[in-house]
Amino acid sequence: KKEERNRVIVNDEEKRKVFFLRVVEFGLVKMGMESKVTVLRQEDAEETRREFELDVLEGLSKANKSLPSVYFYDDIGSELYQRITEQEEYYLTGCEAEILEKNGAEMVESLFGGQSGPINVVELGAGDGRKTKTLLGKLRKAAVEFEYVPIDISRKAIEQVISQMGNEVPLHGIVGDYVAGLRWLQENSPGRRNFVLFLGSSIGNFDSAGSRKFLRRIFQYMRPGDNFLIGTDLKKDPKILVPAYSDSQGVTRDFNLNLLKRVNEQLGADFDPSRFCHMATYNPVVGAMESWLIAKDKQVVFIKSLSRSIELAPFESIHCEYSHKFTIKDVDDMGTEAGFVISGRYLDSRGFFLDSVWTVPSRASSL
Repeated sequence: KKEERNRVIVNDEEKRKVFFLRVVEFGLVKMGMESKVTVLRQEDAEETRREFELDVLEGLSKANKSLPSVYFYDDIGSELYQRITEQEEYYLTGCEAEILEKNGAEMVESLFGGQSGPINVVELGAGDGRKTKTLLGKLRKAAVEFEYVPIDISRKAIEQVISQMGNEVPLHGIVGDYVAGLRWLQENSPGRRNFVLFLGSSIGNFDSAGSRKFLRRIFQYMRPGDNFLIGTDLKKDPKILVPAYSDSQGVTRDFNLNLLKRVNEQLGADFDPSRFCHMATYNPVVGAMESWLIAKDKQVVFIKSLSRSIELAPFESIHCEYSHKFTIKDVDDMGTEAGFVISGRYLDSRGFFLDSVWTVPSRASSL
């Protein structure tokens, strides 16, 4: 979900040269015997607040109101999300963990058996590291030399990963957006093969056009022979999907309501979360779970930073999230349309979740 925050930071070629010179000279920070951090671009608190303000204004001014799901992840939201992954109904995390535990060794052997020289294991987004640790353990057991390279726009997220990993693996965190991080690796680690991870079905937060644009952008900054491991949640009975996004303990409800609390705290709004209910439903037309906050009564909410009041009619909704689901064919098509070759597919025992391995072909084979 966090991937939506990332932007292409540098477009002008001359600025890019100056930018990377500055990074090389000043951005490298030692964080322990086996860990280091390269800072390409950090979140700027004021810039982030202004983007938040504009997105809130745009979303709540529409006839069909919405708030972008990217803003779920403040400190409280991140903690709530970790609790969601621990709920019985939320099968996604457990299914992918099963795949990596049961199939990780086979995956590593098929990709890196006979590999000479070290590789970069590049993770797009710094999660809690639990699933990643499983995969890194399989690489170590197979005696594959590697450096783990998480990329995240949040320096705090990178530092948390370093803390969680300790000195278990050689780690080089990159603070910046995904594209800038991959481009930096192209220029500063040219001899290493990249194994890029995008786990957890984060791709499901994009719409169809957005997912294809994102994947093509990632493809452009990978080299022939590089591999991409992507997690996707598969379509299934809505009776399984809906509880995963509306758990019995109310953690997902609190996760969504925290959006309103964040608007209150950062933009000076006066939302009363107790006057909203949370609803999750599966939309079969778009193939996605959707999350909504619904006003229980007529409300007028004032947002101080916008100097504006927002009116909500009784039972008017605020759309908070799409989480798209896929068929195996959908996933294969996304990969091939982006330019990749499908190299492997791994399912959990219930067939709920798919981890796919895609490979960047040689230029000759892609012509």
